[in-house]
Amino acid sequence: MAAKNEGFPLVSIVIPVYNGANYLREAIDSALNQTYKNCEILVINDGSDDGGETERAALSYGDRIRYFAKENG
Repeated sequence: MAAKNEGFPLVSIVIPVYNGANYLREAIDSALNQTYKNCEILVINDGSDDGGETERAALSYGDRIRYFAKENG
């Protein structure tokens, strides 16, 4: 998830998603491929109703991201 680089501020990359499993992997991969390494990637699922596809896509990244699910609204 967050690489600890002394002297560099922590940057949070927030990826909001709603029924976006088709695009979520591309967004997460892009964030993971940034050259600035002292960052955390937060995926916020805003109540997707896609049968769990969005959640499964996010959780497949393990501890490289932080995943949060909330009710829509």
